[in-house]
Amino acid sequence: MTTLAADFDAAVAAVQSAVPSAKIIVFGPATPTGTQANLTTVKTTVQGRCTALGLTFVDVDNWVSNINKSLYTAGDNVHPTQAGYDYIATRRAQAVSALL
Repeated sequence: MTTLAADFDAAVAAVQSAVPSAKIIVFGPATPTGTQANLTTVKTTVQGRCTALGLTFVDVDNWVSNINKSLYTAGDNVHPTQAGYDYIATRRAQAVSALL
């Protein structure tokens, strides 16, 4: 997670340098089958960096989960279906709209 934190900070610094007035909104990590232990560790690290850097974090935890994955996840249990892409895009658009 040390590498993740350092790389995240570097990416944010690059964006802020290139576009100082940009509002950075960070979406948390997700899998097409819901929360997993490793994913929670990544999310916690990213949330911590967002807090430290004063960035907005959007938690997408369980937007797609074991409960609704049959609606939004392809048979390979990796990729979204078209309905999944549509659902995720709508949720993201709603989140961003609320933050602007």
